[in-house]
Amino acid sequence: MAGMKLYDKLMADLFCVDYKAAQLIPRQPHPGTCDWMFTDSTFQRFANDSGSSVLLLSGPPGCGKTVLTRHIADQVLTGQPVLLNQTSTGLVASFFCSDSVQDSTSEQAILRSLLHQLLQLNSPSPVVVVNRLIDCDRKDLVPGGLDAEVYNLAVPNLWGAIEDVLAMDAMEHAFVCIDAVDELRPSDAERLLDGFNNIIGRFNQGMRGPNRQLRVLFSSRPNAQYAARFPFMQVFLLPKRHKSPPPPFAHPYLSRTRIYT
Repeated sequence: MAGMKLYDKLMADLFCVDYKAAQLIPRQPHPGTCDWMFTDSTFQRFANDSGSSVLLLSGPPGCGKTVLTRHIADQVLTGQPVLLNQTSTGLVASFFCSDSVQDSTSEQAILRSLLHQLLQLNSPSPVVVVNRLIDCDRKDLVPGGLDAEVYNLAVPNLWGAIEDVLAMDAMEHAFVCIDAVDELRPSDAERLLDGFNNIIGRFNQGMRGPNRQLRVLFSSRPNAQYAARFPFMQVFLLPKRHKSPPPPFAHPYLSRTRIYT
């Protein structure tokens, strides 16, 4: 019972954005119109890396970044064989940045939302997170004294907790995606890119144990600085949207089938 109360308190404190509503905003593609990406050489290098890897989908507005991001996340979530050695189904944490979701545009809110999802994917992880986030110095300042749990949700602590959870053996094949980072404040976007690239670097150096195969996916409008600043990150350049008018009576998604040729 005490364990359940601890878990419930931690989950309640972490929750700050209705990220599930944001995950449903992107439309699902018409069947088969996005599967081309899984055979592209850039995606193949990202998916089949023997270690951990990070990929940025980069393209102009309207080229289909968000639809592709959701499609990739859905394929991983349902256990489709799009990633190397995908032996675990459902190890997906995602965040879709949207102006329609209150308070979504901050580094802290996104980290809290990702951690909230990761805790649901791995039942032993709350103990690891509690040890990282517990604020012993404030226990005597709240009702309940030493029996109360007070969490310090400062950004550095959240980063540490996320890395601790992703380093657990049960999360070896986890998949994290953040869509439309260009909608964030530039400083928040850069810190998110930097943070996950640093985690990927430490995992690939064996600093958190062997055989880590974390996959991290971002999408953004083009930014020339990203490739230079984040050497571990592969960049997938999406073409502009096809400008020909759709044929009469065409399904709205069928008119987009030649966008990605």
